[in-house]
Amino acid sequence: DGSAIDLEGHGRGIQTSNGPAIIGLAIDVTERLKTEAALRQSEQLLRAVVEGTHDAIFVKDRHGRYLMANQATANILGCTVHDIIGHDDLAVFPPDSAKLLMQRDQAVMDAGRTQSAEEELTTLDGRYWRFLVTKGPMLNDKGEVIGLFGLSRDITEIHEARQTLIQHQEQLEAMVQQRTAELTTARQEAEQLAQVKSEFLANMSHEIRPPPQRCAGLGITGQTS
Repeated sequence: DGSAIDLEGHGRGIQTSNGPAIIGLAIDVTERLKTEAALRQSEQLLRAVVEGTHDAIFVKDRHGRYLMANQATANILGCTVHDIIGHDDLAVFPPDSAKLLMQRDQAVMDAGRTQSAEEELTTLDGRYWRFLVTKGPMLNDKGEVIGLFGLSRDITEIHEARQTLIQHQEQLEAMVQQRTAELTTARQEAEQLAQVKSEFLANMSHEIRPPPQRCAGLGITGQTS
């Protein structure tokens, strides 16, 4: 039908009664080569995504040893990818952070499902980090957990900004409460002053009221000459 195919040839020479001969075998590998090309393209795309992101992406085995880590992971840890692969967290984190990570990883593998959470960590250079982490189990063909994958996004600055905002909100609420209390006290004092003034004016009005005039007839005494 005019379509091109790829062949893989195998042959070897033999000696026959009629002289030298060659036994050859041609195998159609067209589909295999297409599959391999598609797989290479998929791997290239995946590698471009993994290495192009600022998020740390990694894979660990059942014992917590790193099987894969991208450059972002190495940048965060302050080392090379080569320093990470084949080692567990105790080799690339301070003991406290490493033990915490290993406990959380074990919990994810035991649960057998993908989970997301925030993690606070300190790296070997003493820097504090806060990550939004998604981790999930890696399964073999039998459905058995053989490790885990992880994706960690640095949210340290976002967290610090959020904490600053919370502090500002708390301060604002405290100021509002204080001002409200001051206004309430001022209103109460004004009401008390108005009550005192009202009572004072009532008392003064009573004290300066003129006495009633007497209307009884008065005798007039006079002399006649």
